[in-house]
Amino acid sequence: MPPDPEAPPVVAPPGTSPVVFGLLVLAFTASGFVFAAMATHMPQMLIESGVPPAAAVGAAALVGVAAVVGRLAEAGLLRRFHPLISGYVAAGLHPLGAGLLLLLGAPFAAFFAALHGAGIGLMTIVKG
Repeated sequence: MPPDPEAPPVVAPPGTSPVVFGLLVLAFTASGFVFAAMATHMPQMLIESGVPPAAAVGAAALVGVAAVVGRLAEAGLLRRFHPLISGYVAAGLHPLGAGLLLLLGAPFAAFFAALHGAGIGLMTIVKG
């Protein structure tokens, strides 16, 4: 569907610094890139980390379930806090899972996939 030529342009909200708005655009774009790249490469990355192929596919399958759990956590628990808290949690879950996988190895592949998926789920809510 082509863009509507009558639609107003996307601009920063009034009073927002163009630099801050640009950084926000960059952050959301980078997170989307990471999420898309991980969806493509996660099973092979887990296999290269020492996870058996069947377990790697099983761990990667947890991403979708964990995304739903992350959204439910936002709706139930995190909505009581400032929205930035949800953003910080969403942005921190993937690095936390990657750190566990890096430091503790293949047995933590499912934790990595679950934390990554929960971060994806939360980020979709944070973005609005």
